[in-house]
Amino acid sequence: MSRKFGLSRRDFLRVSSYAAAGVVAAACVPTEAPVVVEEVADVDPVRRAEFTMGTVPMETAGTFVAGGWGPGSVAVQDQHHAWFAEFYPNMEFQPAPEGGWSAYWETIVVLLAAGEHPDSAMIHFTRTAPFADKGFMLPIDDYIDALPPIDWPDDFHFTAVDNIAYKGKQYGFPIDWAPRAILINRDIMDPIMGDWPPPDNWTYQDLLDLAIEATDTSGDDKVYGLATGHWAIRQWNVTRGFGGHFFNEDVTQANMLEPETIEAFQFTYDVLHTHGVSPSAADLELFGGQFSAFAAGNIGMWWTLSDETRASVEAVGDSFRMGIGPEPVGPNGRFGFEGNVGWFIPSGSNFPEIGYEFMRWNLTDPEQARFMAVNGFGGFPGRKSSGKWNVQEIEQFLPNYGHAAWVLGAESEEHFPLFPEGQEWMPIYEQHMDPLMLEGVGSVEEALEGLSADTNELFDNSVRNL
Repeated sequence: MSRKFGLSRRDFLRVSSYAAAGVVAAACVPTEAPVVVEEVADVDPVRRAEFTMGTVPMETAGTFVAGGWGPGSVAVQDQHHAWFAEFYPNMEFQPAPEGGWSAYWETIVVLLAAGEHPDSAMIHFTRTAPFADKGFMLPIDDYIDALPPIDWPDDFHFTAVDNIAYKGKQYGFPIDWAPRAILINRDIMDPIMGDWPPPDNWTYQDLLDLAIEATDTSGDDKVYGLATGHWAIRQWNVTRGFGGHFFNEDVTQANMLEPETIEAFQFTYDVLHTHGVSPSAADLELFGGQFSAFAAGNIGMWWTLSDETRASVEAVGDSFRMGIGPEPVGPNGRFGFEGNVGWFIPSGSNFPEIGYEFMRWNLTDPEQARFMAVNGFGGFPGRKSSGKWNVQEIEQFLPNYGHAAWVLGAESEEHFPLFPEGQEWMPIYEQHMDPLMLEGVGSVEEALEGLSADTNELFDNSVRNL
């Protein structure tokens, strides 16, 4: 059986914001006012009433500018061109040029601040609060009231929806929903684990004990029991599992010196350094990263985003038996959701109504929703009911995929806090945690004390307090 799927999230994040109605590099095209011309093709009035608000004449002409970090797959482009051909036949749809993730985020803020807005855009949840706070994003609540997506919001993952909301206003729709899971090399782990699949309630300590037993670095072909990381949002999940916090409730003060928070960071440090069960930064450089190390058979368990599953199944092929387990349970429960991307409408869009209709169509039209679930990206869709198509595809190879990632990943409705200084805070986190977690320099308590002090300084000097 072929293990080649549609576009993976790994490829999606690298080349495809077009699938999200994108944002950026194309936004430097000069803006233009809508033009109405006389002749149009016939449009099915029932479908037009179902997928448009009826506020923009179907005769409208102009260029609808999308952008992002790449144009996306040909199949996705064809779908989106077809939508414009059906509902706004005089509109030209302009996809994003090739770009890249880093260039996108370096450019988009400058363009939005300068008023050179694309007409529909892509957002990563970590940018929602900063962008909304600066007025870059158009609230879509009135559009939702006029023409909501089918079964909104009940058929959408709350965490993904809430990640694109700020101060009580909805600023976009979720494209995907990304819980964490444990990808497993069963050739390594089955003799140690015994029963299969892993229990729903396995704990952080269970994971560590298995990783210690699986690790063998005595030879040239090293095997590590567990690959993980210390990225802020992943560490937040572990911290909440232990019962700790990063911030106070309104995210105006650091709250990182609680015993539970220290215990959570100590757990990650012990995995990376004390027990030596996870590849070092130097080893990962030799392997080519965690993905390559897992695919090559050097990792027993990979603690990662569940939407790495599709690309991993393809990369592993028949080289070893692959399985999946759920996010572990901590003393405070399971906190498995990590994040998502979504669509938004820049506040200066020339065609905001069309932008809304286009975003909504991708979520609402049954055939398009299924197409995007299978071809648009590698993970679960933001719409709950569309996830079954993703599950059906991958469970051909990983029978426990739906339960471990999709069902148990939704157990908690908490997500990483959104706050306007988020993009300024991330480098502060890395400044204090990278030496500790990557190089083993210093202690957990010292790193958290420094991070807390600098976090509070950031909040004290925030524009929120001016």
